[in-house]
Amino acid sequence: MATPKEAREVVDELNSNYCFADEDMMNKLRNLDPKGYLKMKKRQAAQRTLAARAVKTLAKEIYGDGVRFIFELLQNADDNKFAKAAKRNEPPFIRFQIWPQKIVVECNEDGFTKADLSALCDIGQSTKTTRYGYIGAKGIGFKSVFIAASRVHVHSGNFSFQFCYRDGDDGLGMVRPIWTDPTETIFDPMTRMTLWLHADGNAKQTAGYNAMVMKQLEDLDAACLIFLKKLQKISIEYCSKEGYTKKVTHFSKKNLGANRVALVAVTQEGGRTSQRDRIYHITRQEATDLPYSSNREIMSSSENRDLQRTADVILAFPLSKERKPITDEPQHLVAFLPIRRMNYKFLIHSDFDTNVSREDILVDSERNRSLLDWIARAFTRAALQFSEDKIMARE
Repeated sequence: MATPKEAREVVDELNSNYCFADEDMMNKLRNLDPKGYLKMKKRQAAQRTLAARAVKTLAKEIYGDGVRFIFELLQNADDNKFAKAAKRNEPPFIRFQIWPQKIVVECNEDGFTKADLSALCDIGQSTKTTRYGYIGAKGIGFKSVFIAASRVHVHSGNFSFQFCYRDGDDGLGMVRPIWTDPTETIFDPMTRMTLWLHADGNAKQTAGYNAMVMKQLEDLDAACLIFLKKLQKISIEYCSKEGYTKKVTHFSKKNLGANRVALVAVTQEGGRTSQRDRIYHITRQEATDLPYSSNREIMSSSENRDLQRTADVILAFPLSKERKPITDEPQHLVAFLPIRRMNYKFLIHSDFDTNVSREDILVDSERNRSLLDWIARAFTRAALQFSEDKIMARE
């Protein structure tokens, strides 16, 4: 773990990457060479404009209307390392605390390193390359927080810094960290992100952003854990401005062996507790050579373009406690988060093209039509798996 001094030096170094020549240096140049000063000032302005344009282009390319905000936070958490939590026999988790003016996100990951922070501050870098739809670890995907927030504070180990961005800014605030002295010591391992929600600018637009974020949190379901590889627990806590908890929901996952997981959803509200348990049979299929998405930008690098043509297809079949198929409940169509219920009796997940409101997939999308073939292949694979299970084969 970086020492407090080392952490501060890393943040200050990355901050200076987007500051270009500092004010003292420019003043000295102006006194020594006025013409050179004017040339340097003009060049700096051009460089700053190019960097800011790149940031805004990236945000538009990846996030579009911002409907993937909560997924990005979940996936970034899922991409983390949890070696410290494993040693303490603690399940990898992410927790959302919803306050009237902020969202606090906590994850018991191992913590930030210099490489992680460098990726966070780079316009086009991620600490690793991941499948299209799984934007990446602590880098590109992190910038989605500015869909909901104007200021983001990150506290991880001895790292404590913030990013600031408001509508109309040049965009560099999304990649230039500002050191902030920590006001408290947090538990290790833990990374805490505090997102201060948009509160100024266009009131209608701000209300729309905040409503979108809250709806995505409300739409979260225990089943989303099926499509995450490491996270085993998600908690969502709604807090009042006075500081008390109004409602809390916990989703947890336990692997039961090959192709089986158990999910538990527990909600506490107004002194009442409700719980729902469900077992799923999981079948996975990799889809390849897919058409590019019709409503997303084609990524710039050849490696990412190749990833855009692949996707995971996952079918999840609900089972009773007796391991028998449940066939009287319509299940969701899922694109990382639930879209809508269907008449099918199993969950279908993939990186579908969806409409802006995420209420349905695009029926005229070539990518979606191609995915239908891969869903059929996944179902065939599932049928073969069922035939090898004594209980399922009888059903």
